[in-house]
Amino acid sequence: MRTACQKCGHPLQTKVRNYGAFRFLAHFDNDARSETYARHTLRCPGCGSSLDQGLPEQSPFYSPRVGG
Repeated sequence: MRTACQKCGHPLQTKVRNYGAFRFLAHFDNDARSETYARHTLRCPGCGSSLDQGLPEQSPFYSPRVGG
């Protein structure tokens, strides 16, 4: 599904992914002019804000490798 960063409006593609019994949203850069186009990202390429609303980076359970 096409979405946008809530802070800066950078275009993103968001997909539901499964990891065992868990489901999460995976965000991909959807701006063809960007260096990270079509790559999975945890932070907005436009403004750097966190795209994972479920687990803040301060959480001891946060892992940047999940889904990547």
